[in-house]
Amino acid sequence: MSNPNFAPITDTQREQAKQQRLADQEHARNNLKISYIDQPHWVTLASKYNCKLPMWWKTASDVKYLRRVAKKANFDLNIFVESTGCSNIKEYSDLNSNWSVLGLVGTLLEFIDEQKTSEAKQYTTS
Repeated sequence: MSNPNFAPITDTQREQAKQQRLADQEHARNNLKISYIDQPHWVTLASKYNCKLPMWWKTASDVKYLRRVAKKANFDLNIFVESTGCSNIKEYSDLNSNWSVLGLVGTLLEFIDEQKTSEAKQYTTS
């Protein structure tokens, strides 16, 4: 399947991308927290909110994944940021720079689920 908007990728570019990905994965193994006990729960929540989890080797500085998940779940990211005590999402990612972005997205998904579940309970008990 080709896309007319993009030039075809060359074998050299493909190899460079592969080498970069392998280097990023090695960096993550050596420098980031990449294993989380809640990860199976996060997979379930990602499915519930119809969003994708980022790759395990992506760094916490890739905050675009947090924005994507919040948008997909129809959730105001500022509510999450305020709950962390940080002034913006970049500050939150900087405080957790030794985590992969998967961990940050997972905690965001847990927060979203908690907020939406408590809202649903509030409406049913009123």
